[in-house]
Amino acid sequence: METGAQHVETHLKEIHRLAIGKDSSFAIKEFYDSWAKDYDQVHDNANYNGPMACAETLEKFLTNKSAIIVDCAAGTGRVGQELARLGFKRIDAVDFSQTSLDISASRGVYERLICDHIGSNKIKNVEDGYYDGLVCVGALSIGHLKSDVFPEWNRIVKKGGLMVFTLSWTLVEGDTQEHQDIIHDMQDAINDNIQKGRWELVEKKDISLVLKDGRADMYTIRRITQFTSTIYVHASTNILLSSRLFYITMDTDIQDAETQLKLIHKLSTRKNSSSAVKEFYDNWADQYDKVYDNANYNGPMACADTLGKFLANRSARIVDCAAGTGRVGVQLARLGFKRIDAVDFSQKSLDISASRGVYERLICDHLGSNKIKNVEDGYYEGLICVGALSIGHLSCDVFPEWNRIVKKGGLMVFTLSWTLVEGDTQEHKDIIHDMQDAINDNIQKGRWELVEKMDISLILQDGRADMYTIRRM
Repeated sequence: METGAQHVETHLKEIHRLAIGKDSSFAIKEFYDSWAKDYDQVHDNANYNGPMACAETLEKFLTNKSAIIVDCAAGTGRVGQELARLGFKRIDAVDFSQTSLDISASRGVYERLICDHIGSNKIKNVEDGYYDGLVCVGALSIGHLKSDVFPEWNRIVKKGGLMVFTLSWTLVEGDTQEHQDIIHDMQDAINDNIQKGRWELVEKKDISLVLKDGRADMYTIRRITQFTSTIYVHASTNILLSSRLFYITMDTDIQDAETQLKLIHKLSTRKNSSSAVKEFYDNWADQYDKVYDNANYNGPMACADTLGKFLANRSARIVDCAAGTGRVGVQLARLGFKRIDAVDFSQKSLDISASRGVYERLICDHLGSNKIKNVEDGYYEGLICVGALSIGHLSCDVFPEWNRIVKKGGLMVFTLSWTLVEGDTQEHKDIIHDMQDAINDNIQKGRWELVEKMDISLILQDGRADMYTIRRM
């Protein structure tokens, strides 16, 4: 007899199969109409936590309980029930399955129930900017909603309104590259809305909705009209080139993390940028720790704690990439790790790292497409890189070298910064997306297994980064 989760997986396989057939929307509508009466029991047995998690997230950021909310792809009304439990009073449901909506109606929590498709079409009887909030749980997934729904969401949610939705990365047996491409197209469209200033990312969390291996990203988005610049800080490392030139004197007084980041972004557009950034960090190394202490920099602790959570062997060999002045090494040593190497291109920074007494080897070398000197293939059980995958620093060309030096089965914990500053261009944005695409490519092609992904803020309030935990396959 199937468990609740197995029952859900059986239904997902059927939906995924239907998703690539002709008239898939009609076929899936029929599927849900026939499944509606059993839907709640199956998901109760599977301990489905998506509706509660998303409703509670909306409440965290939307305190007005009289706000008008739309539950997109409402199904049998589980999300509406959670919203009502939290005190929301004005909730509409939209779904293409009338049978499912009939069950939603029986819950007595919805103001309106609208039977309509959710896609590129205009949802009937909904005015522009009508809703203060939108929730969509489990429906941005293969065989369900696609990215063509986003313009309609932007139409019906007022400026300043909030959207909470999940993007499912779950694949099942029999899925093809075509199925994977559907997911990546949705993620690209989410990122495009953020880049182009339609959306502001408020929060992003990696969650599991039903299946043990069923991964989803839960986004909290604010509907906006203008791009919001954010500030984020990193450790020292290699540089990326752009076409624009800018001159900065190296005796600039760097008193705060924001100033530091702006200068690095500008230096990254100079000729011989790698040399210029190395000189910058050599000159700034003595001030680095003071600035970051004042900024309550939590990146080293967060990433070290995450590596410690998944790598129990405290005698494992760890490499701290873009180690800077050794703040990550201090956190690893605090957790009991004994064999830690540091790699950075700033000798002045490494001299400060050496004074901490936590590193076994300190290697002054670039981190990029080059082979790091004196490191054998598969030498490390763990790799950590905090703040360096960002504009003007490491690029995705470092990943093949990481795959070389980390043994199969080894763990990597690193952050990818999504932060932009005043003066950044589309070219800067493309750099970030190239890095994310390369991460996804390594996962898709089986070089990496995603263990965990979390959205974190390392220093400043608006500084967004993804923290990845990866297993080398």
